[in-house]
Amino acid sequence: FLEKRPTSRRFLQLVGVGAYFIAAKFEEVSPPRVHRMAYITDGTYTKEDVMQMEISIMTTLDFKICSPTAVAFMERLLRIGGCSEAHADLARYLLELTAIDYKMVKYLPSHLAAAVILSSNKLLRHKPSWSSDMAAVTGLTQAALRECMMDVLGLIEKSESSSLQAVRSKYSQPLCNEVAKEAFRAYTALMERQTGHALLSPGSVISEGSTVPVDHTDCAQQVAEYEPDIFNVLCRDQRKHMAQADYMKNQPYINAKMRGILIDWLVDVHKVSEHKPETFFLAVSLIDRFLEKRPT
Repeated sequence: FLEKRPTSRRFLQLVGVGAYFIAAKFEEVSPPRVHRMAYITDGTYTKEDVMQMEISIMTTLDFKICSPTAVAFMERLLRIGGCSEAHADLARYLLELTAIDYKMVKYLPSHLAAAVILSSNKLLRHKPSWSSDMAAVTGLTQAALRECMMDVLGLIEKSESSSLQAVRSKYSQPLCNEVAKEAFRAYTALMERQTGHALLSPGSVISEGSTVPVDHTDCAQQVAEYEPDIFNVLCRDQRKHMAQADYMKNQPYINAKMRGILIDWLVDVHKVSEHKPETFFLAVSLIDRFLEKRPT
């Protein structure tokens, strides 16, 4: 398909639709039908186009779809940390901001998830901001996460003036505890109190509401007793199908900004579809891996 119709700028949206369609089939109990995926492009593509792109992505990636994403690691770290719902929403907000920014592709999913948890702990003034349990589970120290954490926090400042507002709009809603509205103020306060190499400040800017964590130990679906083993397997497999951090240099007609616009649009698609977070992040992973292997 792409040999006859190169992935130029006007077909980038089709790549996004095809990737999301595949991800939904993989993650959702009731994935959308192909005509629905064509419909969301406002008539730009037909269902035949979507199916052809699905085939192209699948064959290009040798049908290797399953790939650990940052959200798989983060949700487990949220449970291990006993985070409140508002804390979890803040972490999810930060993680979705990273999906839009191409420079974050360079980080391993487990590293990115850990940095997001650390960043949210800093914004909420949790002490310690990186517990011994988190360090033991992830194998990462706070110092090792510092660069990625600063990149994550910098996205909060960038989001204020960015033209890509889908993530910020989504997490400004009451359903998400309006964490996006307070995140910038929390970030500003945190930076003002920065001392040396540590970000320290008493009190919390963002209200966590109920701080009672959700107890997953009695939930059979969470298989809490196998959590460490699952985490280790995900860490082992995350490098197998990860896109190269500099793959965009081989794309003569597609750049990081255009990728950001596509992912921002997919945030809205995901919000309306009410699919699992795993669907969105797997779709982003498929887009990056496909574009790496199919320069325009």
